[in-house]
Amino acid sequence: MNGLSAATFRQLVQDKVEVVFDDGIVPLELVSVKESEAGKDFEHFSLVFRGDGNPFLPQGTYWIRHERFGQEPMFMVPIGQEHGGYRYEIVFNRKKTADGGVSDE
Repeated sequence: MNGLSAATFRQLVQDKVEVVFDDGIVPLELVSVKESEAGKDFEHFSLVFRGDGNPFLPQGTYWIRHERFGQEPMFMVPIGQEHGGYRYEIVFNRKKTADGGVSDE
């Protein structure tokens, strides 16, 4: 996930990503990027996606794909239901490095 930041994802709001798993590919729309103050030593943000509910995706690690960043494994959880579909969230919480970047560890 090198180089993926809140700024990267803010540029993708209203874009579709693909969730790739054993049974196929499901498109989800990125609806928001929420940043929070996690302190000077950590970067913390979350991504909220909307899907049409077919199929429902249970909590788990999925390959998330977009032409902007390729394909990365991310842990996603369902957070609610709306208008016949579901909302999902991916949370990033990682330690900043001495040069201001973030650690992938």
